[in-house]
Amino acid sequence: MWKLDFRSHGTSGWNMANLSAFKKASDNAPYPLFVAKDSEGKVQPISMAPTLVTATNDPRAILVAFGTGKYLEMDDRSSTAQNSFYVIYDDGTATPDATPNSSGAISGRARLRAATIDSKGAITVPGFTWGRATSDLTTASSVSSGWYMDYASSERQVSAATLRGDTLVFASLIPAAAGDSSSCGASGGGGNAYIVNVDTGIGTRSASTVGITGEPLVIEVAGTVVAISNGTGQRTRRITSQAISQGSGGIDNVGGGTGENGRVEVTLIGGRLSWRQINNYLDLKRGS
Repeated sequence: MWKLDFRSHGTSGWNMANLSAFKKASDNAPYPLFVAKDSEGKVQPISMAPTLVTATNDPRAILVAFGTGKYLEMDDRSSTAQNSFYVIYDDGTATPDATPNSSGAISGRARLRAATIDSKGAITVPGFTWGRATSDLTTASSVSSGWYMDYASSERQVSAATLRGDTLVFASLIPAAAGDSSSCGASGGGGNAYIVNVDTGIGTRSASTVGITGEPLVIEVAGTVVAISNGTGQRTRRITSQAISQGSGGIDNVGGGTGENGRVEVTLIGGRLSWRQINNYLDLKRGS
């Protein structure tokens, strides 16, 4: 089992500091899966609801996706604390990855791959294999406990993400700068919209065109059968959805404008998913 664990955080109130606390078999005490900290070791608060995704390499494992940051107190408006977005691998084991035990089963961001964002908003993460890394990652490391992406100064995550297939759609928040005449108005501030593959971390970032943003809407706009049924009746179907930013300044396609901006495509298996052999068919038909 896992949860968000509330812990006291100095004089500024209560923050969600620990992710995925579960109980150790030895003393039944809570033990975090991961404690989000920036590159300087400062704890990052979590105020959004995490998204849970079944891992592709192990149906018993879960990818826990979440961003850090808060926008609850007056001081939060001027905060320039480093916040990040994480996807963490939870394979259900309470075994820590470091000796002596660290603050969590996954000891820190050094066990995760770091994303980079170029000037055009393209997000990339070096290739890796999902698992539980037992040492800090190097260029040659293959197994990683997840990936993370650092936000820009003042940027933080306070609204939930939407999952479509293996694609996450979410928006960050950037309050207006101190002294900005619009900072007290409805559109005082902005943010970015992100569309990323939860498994690889590859995706795009685009600046908000609707002021301070909330959770994006993702609406199905088309569905197309892309393959004829095979011998067992199985076929594939492509679902196209449109991601829409909603914020203090109205609504718009993610990325702004029209066309392919903010489009999310998911290919699903449809038709007959499998055959099941019934050895006692005649008995069932006769009702015996």
